[in-house]
Amino acid sequence: MALSKFSLIARFARHYPARLHPFEVQASITYKCTMKCSYCFCPSRQIEELPTQQWREVIKGVRALGCIRFKFQGGEPTLRADFAELAAEVQGAGMLAAVTSNGTLIPKRPALIEHIDELVLSLDSLDQKTNDRLRGSGSYQGVMDSLDLALAKNKQVFINMVVGRPTLHEVEPMLEFCEQRGIIMHAQPVIFGERLFDESARDLQLSQEESRDMHRQLAAYKKQGRAVLFSPETYLRVLEWEDYDQLNRMGDEPSNCFAGRYYVHVEPNGDVYPCNNQLSSFDPRNVVSDGLRQALSHARHHTCADCWHPYFTERKRLFSLNYQTLKTVLSR
Repeated sequence: MALSKFSLIARFARHYPARLHPFEVQASITYKCTMKCSYCFCPSRQIEELPTQQWREVIKGVRALGCIRFKFQGGEPTLRADFAELAAEVQGAGMLAAVTSNGTLIPKRPALIEHIDELVLSLDSLDQKTNDRLRGSGSYQGVMDSLDLALAKNKQVFINMVVGRPTLHEVEPMLEFCEQRGIIMHAQPVIFGERLFDESARDLQLSQEESRDMHRQLAAYKKQGRAVLFSPETYLRVLEWEDYDQLNRMGDEPSNCFAGRYYVHVEPNGDVYPCNNQLSSFDPRNVVSDGLRQALSHARHHTCADCWHPYFTERKRLFSLNYQTLKTVLSR
């Protein structure tokens, strides 16, 4: 089902004045995974998962409040037996259905992406041995097969490259790989300092200056019209941050950040956070025990003053109706 830009913009305008309007929901429906990336702690997390019917109720509930994009995260979200059913629920409700996947299950079960509008595939290296060493045996081929399958089905595909010291030199070759296939790339450094990343892989981390240089180059690529995901201003904003080990900066006053108001992160057990940068600092409410509206309302009230991650920076600019960012997003 193709959703028109007009219908999504109209929904945004209709719900914008409301007190609760979770326009974008990132739902980590499981932390289980078919792989174990060297820098990822997700498969080691033990957390209860909502059953199918409760996720269906969440999906219906956020749609009624104006949700535009519902993104499945993990772990590996396609590992859940009900993934295709939940994706169909999202798309059937008139929302954009997105998923971040390692691609290992999709080639054997193409129906997994039948009701997906945006497929984000995780690929860290164009060298199969390097990628499989970082992400797990079979991950490279899984992405390549899923990529071919998704493009044949005319799905919108993105490549997400997590960049460490062994792969920093591959950022531009990865961009060329994506451009040759008409898809968009995002490159982000390995990030530590939150519950989802494995501290034992610290040796992969870019230096502060390497990270600045990479984001400066991504901004230059975007200015050249190349197929990187975010606007130049978003990448350049990263250069102003003093210490990338500090993911976000807490304040003393209630935050006016978009997180918790226009965007929320939902854990596998239904806990609602303003964003996943606050997994260690925010006391959440739960969609089941507290109710969806109460959990969403509570997520609005936090004291995070700022962060540096490009994804969140771009969302801040988008939901503040910044012209250049709107232009970037609507052009996709």
